[in-house]
Order: sequence, then structure tokens, then C-alpha cells
Amino acid sequence: MVTRRRALSIIGSAAATAWLAACGGETASKPSPTTAPTASPAPAPVPLRLAVPDPQIAVLAEFVAPKDTDPAIDTALEPHYVVLSSATASRGRLFLFLPGTGTNSEVFKLLAQQGARNGFNVVVLRYPNSDAVQALCGQHTDTSCFEKARLEVIDGTDRTPKVNVSRANSIENRLVKLLAYLETKHPNEGWATFVDAGAPKWSSIVVAGHSQGGGHAALIARDHIVPRVAMFSSPVDHLGPIGRQTDSSPAAPWLLGAHQTPSAAYFSFGHAKDENNNWDLQWKALGLGMSAFGAPANVDGATPPYGGAHLLTTEAAPQKNSSNAPNHGSTAHDLVTPLSASGQPVFAPVWQYVCFA
Repeated sequence: MVTRRRALSIIGSAAATAWLAACGGETASKPSPTTAPTASPAPAPVPLRLAVPDPQIAVLAEFVAPKDTDPAIDTALEPHYVVLSSATASRGRLFLFLPGTGTNSEVFKLLAQQGARNGFNVVVLRYPNSDAVQALCGQHTDTSCFEKARLEVIDGTDRTPKVNVSRANSIENRLVKLLAYLETKHPNEGWATFVDAGAPKWSSIVVAGHSQGGGHAALIARDHIVPRVAMFSSPVDHLGPIGRQTDSSPAAPWLLGAHQTPSAAYFSFGHAKDENNNWDLQWKALGLGMSAFGAPANVDGATPPYGGAHLLTTEAAPQKNSSNAPNHGSTAHDLVTPLSASGQPVFAPVWQYVCFA
């Protein structure tokens, strides 16, 4: 089932009414001993795109049922959310957002639509996320449980009994099949450019996610070079029970090793009063190299680029909601992320810096 594509302007708080949650060539000649080699000029730095696009720029959005893209998909059947803007020049990149535990794609529209207005093709992907990885693996005797569980969700290869995700139901298959479906349905929108030899073309995909989804994004970026990875209220994996970290609960081992994506491409945004995570401890324990760009910066009352920091915090009050962890959700989730008096996301400048600059 696919809903009719609709041209949309800004979606305010009323639009979300329920909690659903980088060659070859000739070899250069060797310079003579008496001739100093000529240094190539350094490329001019590309200016950051820090201005949030006009929220009135129309976007084209639709929901796509996973089973419509591949009949072998048989779990987590709620729709994917797909959006782009024909009014904005294409950046030639896909923004892939992965929701957190137990949440569906339809509650991340605000961030998704900002991506579309920045010239990205955007997919908020529905995938199997019913179980929190921290709850499954935090106290497991095998400390590689986190990595095994996440990899199985990403590629569908059986690695642990803690999760049961087939290849058809994996993030990779769902994404490739969705992109093929969209290319057939909308052949002039460039969806096929994000697939290479039947696999996601990660070099053209900005990966992001909230909570559990942010952890998956970080692991994808560990194993593939991506342009950027944005982690909202994540990564959360640590040794110990689910809940806020202590000095005796270090980050999970997979977060400490080598990674394909350069450290300069990692960003994390968390609430200082997160009900589930202690960022002071978790970020200090990370091996992703984000601390090389400065200490965590509070975004409240500040403007991008926040001193160049890649670790960002807020203490802004979330929207009032029945959620039992509103601070945790507030970094990205439509129903609790704070809004201005005009109904615009307070964190839009943060999202711009972290995801789309």
C-alpha cells in the first residue's frame, strides 16, 4: 500500500498526533635534484551550509509499505517515509534516517523534511527495532553481543540468537528494494544513484538515526565510508544494564576500534538530562574520535557551528507528552522535540549543522 504523494509545506506539531516514537592517472615525473617540486594549491574549503532552508519550501512526501517493495519482507510492516523537494537543487545524496527502539518512520517528519529542503533525497526507514539492543546485550557475558545483534539487523546474517532478522528484513535489503521501487515509480528523481551492484552506495549516503537507529548508523559508518553520520541521543551501547551509565559501565567494544569513516564525519547530539544515558561518561569512553574537535558544546542560546564541536548537548525542555523519556526523544522526535512560538523546530539549526551542512 502506498499513499498518494502530496506536496507539503512545513508540518507543525499538529501534523503528528500520536506517539508512534569518496584515481587513476599517469605517474608524475620525479623532479630533478636541483628543482624543487611544485606544491599543488590546497583546495578551497567548501563553505558550510548553516542556514536553515525556508520551511515554506514545498516538499513531496509519501509513505511506502515495505511489503510493496519486496513480498519477502514479513515483519515491521509499518510504512517507510520518503520525501524530497523538486523546488530545491539536488545535492546528489541520500539522507537515511533510522528510528529508535519501537518507533515508526512517521514521527521524524520534521527532520526529514528539512533534509529534503536541503536538496537531499530522504528515506526514514522502517526496520525491525522492537527490542532495545542495550536490554539484549548490556549484561551478556559475550561483550561482542552488541556488534553481532546490530550487524544482523543491518545485513540479515545470522550471528546471535538475541535477534532474528532475515536478509529480506534487514536494513540493507529494505533500503535497496525501496530505492528500486522508487526509481520505477519516480524515474526522474535519482533514487537509483544510491545503489551500486545491488548494494547501498554508502559513499553517497548520509546515515543518521535516533537512539538504537543512531547506533546502527555508527556501525554502518564503521564498516563503510559515508559522507557523514549523525547520532541523535546515541550511541548508547555500554556494558551494564539499560539506563544511565556509571563509571563501571564503559562503552561497548565495537565503539572503540578502527572505523572506515573519518572521525571528522561523526556528530552526536544528546540531551544533558537524558533519562537513559549519561553523555559525560559515554562520550568520554568512545573511540570514534569526536572529542578531537573540542569538548561537548551546549547549543542552547548558541549558533552553528558551535565552535566546531562534534559533541552537542541541550537542556531545552521538550514538548509535553505522555512519553516516559521525553528528553531522550526530544533531539529528533516530532512529538517531543521543542518548537518555537511559530511552530518551527527549535533544533533546526542543530539538525542543519549535524546533518546537512
